[in-house]
Amino acid sequence: MIGVTEKGYLTVRMTAKGEVGHSSMAPVDTAITTLAKAVSKFESTVHPNMFGLGPEKDLFEAFASTARFPYNWIYSNLWLFGPVFSRILSAMPASNGLVRTTSAVTIIGGGFKVSDN
Repeated sequence: MIGVTEKGYLTVRMTAKGEVGHSSMAPVDTAITTLAKAVSKFESTVHPNMFGLGPEKDLFEAFASTARFPYNWIYSNLWLFGPVFSRILSAMPASNGLVRTTSAVTIIGGGFKVSDN
């Protein structure tokens, strides 16, 4: 099997300003919570399911001749089972990348406290 994939990355520097205060009298939204909400929005935005518009459809149709029942029947009839099959693939992290572009925040750095030492 030859898998076709593309991998990219994006480096983003985000800055937020918030009210200054002590942790015992912290404001409702600090700069950290503002940044956390922005990162959360990025993570929760799911790219559209594109099953059938790329090489993955040809891959499963090629599997049809060697697969066992019922998979051979499903793979041979993606014109019928494609929508259901693509939803099943998108539900599992291991195969979600076959049907859509996936993205994830993998490295994050943040504030620090300067030591008095």
